[in-house]
Amino acid sequence: MNRNSMINSNQLQLMVQYMQQQQIVLSDVFDSDQLTLLTNACTGQKLSHIPVSQFTLMLKKLATYMREPTIALSIAQCVNTANLGVLGYLLHACDTLGEAMVRLLRYGKLIINDMDHIRLAQVGSNIEMQWPDIAAGEHLIMELGMAVMRQFSLQLAGRPLQLNYVYLMHGLVGEAEPYESFFGCKVYFNQPLNLMSFPASNLNIPIEKPDKALLEILQQQAEEALKNLPSVDVFLQQAQRQLMDLCQQGEPSLMQLADRLHLSQRTLQRRLAQYDLSFQQLLDDVRQQLCRQYLQQQVSLSDIAQLIGYSDQSAFTRAYKRWTGTTPLQQRRAHDPYY
Repeated sequence: MNRNSMINSNQLQLMVQYMQQQQIVLSDVFDSDQLTLLTNACTGQKLSHIPVSQFTLMLKKLATYMREPTIALSIAQCVNTANLGVLGYLLHACDTLGEAMVRLLRYGKLIINDMDHIRLAQVGSNIEMQWPDIAAGEHLIMELGMAVMRQFSLQLAGRPLQLNYVYLMHGLVGEAEPYESFFGCKVYFNQPLNLMSFPASNLNIPIEKPDKALLEILQQQAEEALKNLPSVDVFLQQAQRQLMDLCQQGEPSLMQLADRLHLSQRTLQRRLAQYDLSFQQLLDDVRQQLCRQYLQQQVSLSDIAQLIGYSDQSAFTRAYKRWTGTTPLQQRRAHDPYY
């Protein structure tokens, strides 16, 4: 990781969750500026990214306070795919662990801006996942990244990656047993690179269905998008909510919406006409609001297309340009310095 590495400040929530479980008072560990970061991250205020060096400093302070050199492994056990918002849902939507792993790496900037430097390579019958070099003293963030990756596999597939071995570039601090117990394999220190090795067969492990918490994330996104729509009466609100739900299942049709509202198609069209709306206009309004929410979440454009009910990304791109005069890629690049 380079000196400009940045991490999504929402990842501070993991630290807070761990401290709450251990009944640790935040102010006993962190200074006023760090407490502000933690408070904002946990109250949903937009913080964007913070330097990895700052995040690592907070990890170090917590490790020192706890006298626990393996603090990163302990924090990783608090992680849940629901912490990733829409991304968590999309990972559960994959068919296999391999597909989810590739998707997670593709979404790297959602978590850390240079996560795309992580490499997957097949070596014989094994897969090697290699992390980039790290600055001196930043080994905790590397340990956390590896531990979180293994924990995600547990959340997604109901069982962790079966690792062959783990290589870490830094020297051993404390005992090796906690590392080998967590990763379930031999862990080697002072190695020339950071990597995890596991059998390629792990990539074929099926993904479990999304849990209720993850499905609620999408509902929250939809409700937030709904708030940004112009104030309307009860009928239009019901129609908008039903369309948001239908978008997640594929491209909505007039017949599907009419069935949801217990109306005939002709009656639905007549009701919409009273508001000078067609079905397509109402659908476009809903899609635009959902799209704004997902763009802010840094979900990939191909997955946004699926989430708002388009059959492919090109159709979504054409629609977005019709709505706004620009493409979603141009819009994202204009507002996201890390994209």
